[in-house]
Amino acid sequence: MMIHSIDLTSQNASVSVPLREGFRRHVVEGTSIVYHTYGLDDDGPNPTGRTPCLCVPEVGLSAVTCFHTLIVASPPDALLKKTYYMILVDDLDEATVAAVVGHRGLKEVLGLAVGNGGHLLCKMARSLPLIGMVLISPSSKRASWFEYGTGSLAALRLSRSGWTRPGLNHFAARLFSPGTRQYMGGDSSLLKALREDMRETDPRKVHREYKAVLSRGCVLEGVRERVKCRVLLIVGAQSIYYGESMELAQSLDKARLSVFEVEQAGTWVNQERVGSMLGVIDRFLVGLQQDGYGL
Repeated sequence: MMIHSIDLTSQNASVSVPLREGFRRHVVEGTSIVYHTYGLDDDGPNPTGRTPCLCVPEVGLSAVTCFHTLIVASPPDALLKKTYYMILVDDLDEATVAAVVGHRGLKEVLGLAVGNGGHLLCKMARSLPLIGMVLISPSSKRASWFEYGTGSLAALRLSRSGWTRPGLNHFAARLFSPGTRQYMGGDSSLLKALREDMRETDPRKVHREYKAVLSRGCVLEGVRERVKCRVLLIVGAQSIYYGESMELAQSLDKARLSVFEVEQAGTWVNQERVGSMLGVIDRFLVGLQQDGYGL
């Protein structure tokens, strides 16, 4: 297991880019399931000849919002862009993920997830054709009493009043480090863009998923047997899931695991400190190529 610490105190948080050139919307026939792709020119199973990357977001974010900055910040010669195309799933739900994988007829897939999206992929690892996973500050255990209490109050307000400024700030606090929130200020361009994107998300959907997140189980038991692929853990040192991510690291097969800790970052490292991740992910994908994947 490789563990590196990256100090990015001097780097500013990245600013969201207006959406969303290059993303396409798809519907699973006979259902209401919607997902998006990036890097596809038509609707065939894999017309580009590239390997699919299944992207699952943190609760409160749409998948496009969650991964947009990472995708557009990756240079054209980055393996993530050159050898993979993105499938972005909005729902933190096993049935939805399975339906999208079945809809595209995927035989092998790279998993990319943030926060509770990582929890979901670890839970489903045995049933998904995973060649590797990049997990960003994943949760792995039951919600703490503090997370459950503050989250339940926020969920109640969301169900009664929809998106309000306190509710939006609650989710921002889950995503970003305290230092970045203080640096950005309450009316920074990044927080304004986040609020606008979150307001476009159905509050009833977020309420349903957040209640499920707050009632989640522990995925640590048996995770080494479920997860047989290589895993890259990118962990924000100030994420609310830092401890859970490190416990997951201790439970996985060390021979197939790399861990990178990013200082001055919360859960949403790929938005807050995206520059720190690009080379780390590229080196991980080179390792997958040496195993015969993502060629």
